[in-house]
Amino acid sequence: MKKYALTAIALAMALALPALSITPAHAGTYTQKNALEPWPEWNELNNSNAPALVKTPKYSRSALYTKTNSYETKPNTIKTKKGNANYTFKTQFFLPITYKKAGDWSDTQSFAFAGDYLYVLSTVRGHSDSQAWITRYDTAALKAAGVDKAGTNMKELRLTVTKMGKGGSMNATEKKVKAAIKKGPVFNAGHGQGLSYNPVRDSLFTWSYKAGTDNMQLQEIDIATLKVKNTWVFGMFNVGGKRVVKAKGVFNLDWDSEGNFYFDQVQVSPSPGTSSGSVKIFVGQIKGKKVTVRALPQTIKHRPGTLDQGLGVNRALNRLYLVSDDAFYSLPLDKALAGELKKTDMEYTVLDSKRECEGIKFDEQGRAYMLINSGSEIIRATEILD
Repeated sequence: MKKYALTAIALAMALALPALSITPAHAGTYTQKNALEPWPEWNELNNSNAPALVKTPKYSRSALYTKTNSYETKPNTIKTKKGNANYTFKTQFFLPITYKKAGDWSDTQSFAFAGDYLYVLSTVRGHSDSQAWITRYDTAALKAAGVDKAGTNMKELRLTVTKMGKGGSMNATEKKVKAAIKKGPVFNAGHGQGLSYNPVRDSLFTWSYKAGTDNMQLQEIDIATLKVKNTWVFGMFNVGGKRVVKAKGVFNLDWDSEGNFYFDQVQVSPSPGTSSGSVKIFVGQIKGKKVTVRALPQTIKHRPGTLDQGLGVNRALNRLYLVSDDAFYSLPLDKALAGELKKTDMEYTVLDSKRECEGIKFDEQGRAYMLINSGSEIIRATEILD
């Protein structure tokens, strides 16, 4: 859960980068002084047609969370209240809240899909050094057990995990649910909201950071073992040698179909061609032991909301999404990479949940899913928007 304001959103220029070749991954840590290519001449997109910035709400819980002691059986519905892209989301999975101690699985920070698997990154409560783990869910097995359908079985994912931690007899459905869950080891994941899937390397990735350094740390995580297997450590300096991007100012991460990664950062103070509070988008590539990163030439003047809660790439529709609490904006990736965005290309969605939003992801058909907290759940768009 985030206490940081949006720091400048970095997308990236994948069109200008050659397609990746697949390189066998070998466990290791690879360090380089600087990965950033020279800054472009900034051209700020004044998306004056955007809704007003959504301020961080006083977070509320879902309607039946307290009444059911978190074991909800009816899906929540979240709708668009403003914007030109109208979504309706409904609960697909109520994610676990308690394993052994009350709320010890509740700090979910990010998620990713790969095939039938859902991966959720959760941070260890009470640890200031950002310890986290990844849980893998077999969604086909969960659906077969009926936990995605309104009714008694919808509570079984939460209930099963509590029984796994505290003990207790399980019914036939709970045994099936237990078999669909795999918990990975604890590792350092920074703030934790960068979990994402790289379809070229068939791996998970996330950011990390280490006390005493401002260098970026990009971690590759084995999709089967859920363990870190490679780390790229790199600085982000301009041509004058000034560090312009720091690890603790970058939270979000996602990948396009060619294996280019994207992240964002909010411009803290104005600079030539950019306004304070505008979003910068960066794109990068892994090339063996090295990383290259470049910034898009256009910044986005008006961002969705106070907190920078996520970035997602819809590989089916080729759009990039910037997420805040109860709001997200999207833009066509090809135009963004070419520096040809117009405000009429932007799509805006403001939701009515008053819940903390922890990112957006998409399935192979382009359908949107979001992770929201209090209590943690995956919500699914009822239709695919072109």
